[in-house]
Amino acid sequence: MIEETPPHPEDPYGISKLAVELDLKAAKEIFDMDFVVFRPHNVYGPKQNIADKFRNAIGIFMNEIMHGEPMTIFGTGNQTRGFSYISDVAPLIAVAPGLPKARNEAFFVGTDQKYSVYDLSVAVAKAMGVPHQVTNLPARNEVVDAYASHDKLRCFFNPNTPVPLEEGLKITAEYGKTIGKFEPTGFTDIEVWEKMPPSWVGALHEWEAEDKTNRARALRRTRPGRPASTTLALVLPLLVLLVALVVVLELSAISKTYATNIAARRRWATAI
Repeated sequence: MIEETPPHPEDPYGISKLAVELDLKAAKEIFDMDFVVFRPHNVYGPKQNIADKFRNAIGIFMNEIMHGEPMTIFGTGNQTRGFSYISDVAPLIAVAPGLPKARNEAFFVGTDQKYSVYDLSVAVAKAMGVPHQVTNLPARNEVVDAYASHDKLRCFFNPNTPVPLEEGLKITAEYGKTIGKFEPTGFTDIEVWEKMPPSWVGALHEWEAEDKTNRARALRRTRPGRPASTTLALVLPLLVLLVALVVVLELSAISKTYATNIAARRRWATAI
């Protein structure tokens, strides 16, 4: 695929990317606002998110390995992709604003080499130093082959030779081992469940149940202790009632003492 290939996105994710590019072109025409579009593919490297169950196959594979689980592959694993190390992408994006000839152009950026998802799983297992184990899930609705040419990029920029997959995976695996495994995370508020891969449906229901359990536990932890204002509101009327009772008892005792004294004086006066 080259930059001039007519785009025909097949899912909402791809459509949203194309919409942004069209928006930038409209802004150029209306406001004369320059732009540079980069189209990276499957970027990976140290400090990436490895807890997301739905995005970035390399992160997902490494997290599954650290959990002692086989790597999960949709279908046969023969679908091909380009996996780009971060240093093959970020530096070019950083220098683009200072390159006038690149303005108002679009570029594919990343590796030239394509790999099947199965071959990627073999390379990840080697980088992590574990036996290769995979579980094949039912195939999902996705593009089979997705990779691009970077000839145009080289005409405008001077990119370094892309980092080989084995080298990039080794560095990423070392980073992954330093931070350890994560519980997979992902979206839970799903509006459209139709045609979602069964493994995703199962994971989402599992996370939803765990979320409800955690919320219930948090609620139970907050219930035993009442706020100070609530406690004071309950205790204050009791204190007022207690004080009133003491006052009544004291007045009663004083009244009895007074009555006793009066009676004694009368007896004394009679005796005289």
